[in-house]
Amino acid sequence: MTSSVTLVDATQGIAAGFAKILHAKYKLTGNPLYAWRAYNLCRIEDEPIPDWVLEYLDRAASSFERLCHPCPKKPVAAIAEALEMATSGPSVFARMNKNPLALVDKIMERVEQGEQPTYAIEAVAKDLGVSTRTLWREWQKFTDTVSQT
Repeated sequence: MTSSVTLVDATQGIAAGFAKILHAKYKLTGNPLYAWRAYNLCRIEDEPIPDWVLEYLDRAASSFERLCHPCPKKPVAAIAEALEMATSGPSVFARMNKNPLALVDKIMERVEQGEQPTYAIEAVAKDLGVSTRTLWREWQKFTDTVSQT
């Protein structure tokens, strides 16, 4: 199995390229922290904010507007819900680091250093004690999503 997806397009700015990766992660997990990371990165690099981030911020702003009247009885929970961060399980922060995409990040680190995905997946599988089949599945799901963004 091989992956031919280009993760960061050299014709884009750095922030735009990484925002594309963050968009794929957002689409796969629904975790709004990826939108916040993309927003921050684009602001730091003075690059345009991607439409998908603006759409998230628009939804959050609309939700905040609805919170104003009447005042919520539980403001912290209402704010988390408005930001699409309310969960019944682990927080969005915990979920960001404990999901299959954390495995993909390990693979990406090796690929960015010039390793072929096949070898990177085998090395990560060995390092973490995860099956190569699982890693291939997650890598393919991720690269397919990146290529669709």
